[in-house]
Amino acid sequence: MKEVQISKNNDGQRLDKYLIKYFPGTSPSFLYKMLRKKNIVLNGAKATGKEIIKEGDTIKVFFSDETFDKFRGSQKSQTKAPVKTSSLLDNPAFKTIKVLYENDDIIILDKPAGVLSQTDDSGLPSINEWLNEYLKKKNFEFDNYKPGVCNRLDRNTSGIITCGKTYRGGRYLSSLIKEHKVEKYYLALCKGEITEPIILKGYLEKDTKSNKVSIKGSGSDKSSYIETHIKPLKIFDNQTLLKVQIITGKSHQIRAHLASIGHPLIGDSKYGGPSSKEFKYQALHCYKFILPESEDNYLGLSGLTVESIPGWAK
Repeated sequence: MKEVQISKNNDGQRLDKYLIKYFPGTSPSFLYKMLRKKNIVLNGAKATGKEIIKEGDTIKVFFSDETFDKFRGSQKSQTKAPVKTSSLLDNPAFKTIKVLYENDDIIILDKPAGVLSQTDDSGLPSINEWLNEYLKKKNFEFDNYKPGVCNRLDRNTSGIITCGKTYRGGRYLSSLIKEHKVEKYYLALCKGEITEPIILKGYLEKDTKSNKVSIKGSGSDKSSYIETHIKPLKIFDNQTLLKVQIITGKSHQIRAHLASIGHPLIGDSKYGGPSSKEFKYQALHCYKFILPESEDNYLGLSGLTVESIPGWAK
């Protein structure tokens, strides 16, 4: 018999989801069978798998040592982060990442332009891999949970990235973002002069082959509604520094919306923006995140505001 103690990293998960990740070497149907037969019990009692596990809970597994190790499979060593031959912490592209806020459950970063939020088909490393190396260096106890990014930024957009260090932290941030309860603001430098605040509405349609989006006046089954609020902060040299709030969050939304009204971003050649010696990528930075107020101050995050202002916007 083996005992598994639930740590804070996995607090709030369903038991069956936890077991499926914990025992990758067997099938979910087998694990449900073991629950029915009480070969796997939660806090000494029969469980169905639908229970929400909490920090301090104990799972008893009545397998032989050989079977236990076999079903743990490749996950057996996942109490430690993956080891890479070269550290991203020393990679020049990743060395400018800044930690803006961190507690036991979440971490908020300032991502430089040119770095992926999450790994894509290119196979290039991303914030997720950097995060695991960063936490490993701090002797973080992974305990069968892989920390990761909760909101994504385009590769060439810089700014605020939120990440869950624990299951409950990641779940909470992801739910707030999905339900549009987080206020997200960007700083953008566009071509031309915008003198008044504008509310832009439309429908975004993506061309996957060109990795480019277009803005339509009416919706279809291939498009998504988008809304972008812009406010001019400063005008100079036929350019306008904007404060931008996205009500909906879609890939390339700000870039395409501004281009659609004749004000593409500086450095954004994909959407018709003028080139600039100052900007290798588009002049767009996610600079402020405001989390909603909560009566119970869940995870100590009620009303948390995080800011990061790039040098070109000061």
